[in-house]
Amino acid sequence: MSPDFRARRRAQIVTFGIAVMFFASAAIAQFARVAASPTLTIVDVNARARTAVVDTHKVHDQLRDAIIEFQNKWRKPWRDLEFKRYKLIDGRHIKEQTDPDITNPRHFWAARCANITPLGIPFDFDPQIKFSVPIPRFPVVVKPDYGAYCPMYFPPLEDPVADDAANIDLAIPFTQRQAIRSLRTSLISRISSTLSGNPGDDWIAGQLVRFTYDQNDANRTLVAAARCTSNSAFCAQLSGLAFEQAGNFLAADSVFRIADALNDAELLEKNAKKKDAPCVSEEVLLLFSLVDNHRLVDAPCERQRTLVQQMWWLTDPLWATPGNERYVAHNSRSIHATLRAAAEYDERFFWNKYAGGEALRAMIIRYGWPSHTYTSRLMTKDPDTKPVAANGASSGARIPREIVLPEYTFDRTHFMPAFDAIEDPFILNDSHYDLYPPVIKEGKRLAPDQWWPVEHYKYPYLISALPEGQDVAWRRDSTIRYQLAVDDPLKNLDPAAKGYNTAMLFGGSNAANTRMLDQTELGEGHTLRLATNLKSQPIVLSAEVLPRTTKETAMRFRYGVRPPPTLREMKSNEYAVSAPVFLRVPNRDMVLPSDEASVLRLMAGDLAFPATELLALYWESYGFIPGDTM
Repeated sequence: MSPDFRARRRAQIVTFGIAVMFFASAAIAQFARVAASPTLTIVDVNARARTAVVDTHKVHDQLRDAIIEFQNKWRKPWRDLEFKRYKLIDGRHIKEQTDPDITNPRHFWAARCANITPLGIPFDFDPQIKFSVPIPRFPVVVKPDYGAYCPMYFPPLEDPVADDAANIDLAIPFTQRQAIRSLRTSLISRISSTLSGNPGDDWIAGQLVRFTYDQNDANRTLVAAARCTSNSAFCAQLSGLAFEQAGNFLAADSVFRIADALNDAELLEKNAKKKDAPCVSEEVLLLFSLVDNHRLVDAPCERQRTLVQQMWWLTDPLWATPGNERYVAHNSRSIHATLRAAAEYDERFFWNKYAGGEALRAMIIRYGWPSHTYTSRLMTKDPDTKPVAANGASSGARIPREIVLPEYTFDRTHFMPAFDAIEDPFILNDSHYDLYPPVIKEGKRLAPDQWWPVEHYKYPYLISALPEGQDVAWRRDSTIRYQLAVDDPLKNLDPAAKGYNTAMLFGGSNAANTRMLDQTELGEGHTLRLATNLKSQPIVLSAEVLPRTTKETAMRFRYGVRPPPTLREMKSNEYAVSAPVFLRVPNRDMVLPSDEASVLRLMAGDLAFPATELLALYWESYGFIPGDTM
């Protein structure tokens, strides 16, 4: 384990302790209220009269006006830059461009897709335009007639732009950023002062966190989140967002779990008398395909919750790193979108549901904040032109209409496994994951937008599949001796990095009992060997190799194992033979090993061998005694 990794882990564990201490009383108090809610409530009228009633609507409206004023000032340099970059898109010229990698066709079809509804025709374009539409294939639609969002990848042939998903100000010209930061600082001061006069107001506290977050100063965001003082899931979510910005995923994971527990208790209470009401949040359901969504909600309530827990467990990118980054990203997206939807629109997006706001939120929950938000003007028919014919046809007038389209960089990972593996984790193997978009399939280059899973996430570094290698499970008296061997798995190493890579073997039957089973150091050209003792119970194992720097690729092999019975668990007169193990033999004259340690040391980490290689087979038999014949 690298020194940097150890230091980061120690820091996260310390902050995790602080986070749990901070929210423990809130969680206990909230659960106590839910569990012990009386049927009859006695209201002390005199006490109510003594309580000062503060009308916060006026305070909120004034702050909202100040927020909108700032957003309008931010939007101007962004629009000017985008209009300068992309000019006007006119569908009449699309027929001249047939390459889906070129910007104009991609943007044109994505803009037309924004009008799609499940009951309508996606594109009402000029029939003279002849063009095969490769994009976008997977529009995000929530409700009919409320519009859609059609995410796409950044055009491959375009010059790259700054990824502003984590720092919104990267979307505006460099020369304008300092002025915008100064304006935001003034707004933050006003919100902070208003919160001091209205302590306990969650809405104001949330806006303070939102704009402090946009200043990209994680320490100040943590301080701002701590000013949300009510015992609510909302305050826990604000702290989770702040911890996520600081890169402290363990602490963020912890407070988001508390928030989820509070929200789940409220959801169960709300839906207790409703028939067929889902027992999990709508935003979790967005992460499943339509078919899998039905499979989930058709299950009994307790089973639904178990399946969601198993989904998050198997979706965790690396069990070797503290905290579940994918779970944290989901909850951060949720609370961040809530904060930005405080007004009808934010710096770039409209949040009103009739302007596609619900589809926008669904897209953010599934894919996160866009890497680049493209805006330009699209030449289209005038929606305000009155019909001039009985059939409703318009005059055909064309005007430029401003559009906002989300674009994502191609470095996305789909961590959600197939639903079959979520239902039965012990069948899990690499075939249940579709981590990355295929670039080449059947010898043909694929269009970049052909891979759009239901969700994806930008992980700090790539994760490649660790080869399966060869594994062995030998019966012992009360345990199973297990080893995984993989030959020379390290690829794409950073030449500037020093030392060995850390490899670990994790295992468990659920998130609560998953633990590290073995750890070793791995060098280039070496065979990875991870060994442990298992019980005769189904288990999910994850062999993981950590990168030394962000330029290297992490590796993992996550799979289910059903170990055989131990010798003590075998019945009398029961016989068994282990699977054969292939051994690499250095020379013909050596004495073949028969002891456990030597066999495991010579165990091959690949089952593809050259025809000239010397090999030996080793297996064990159980239940036989000397003199028995086989």
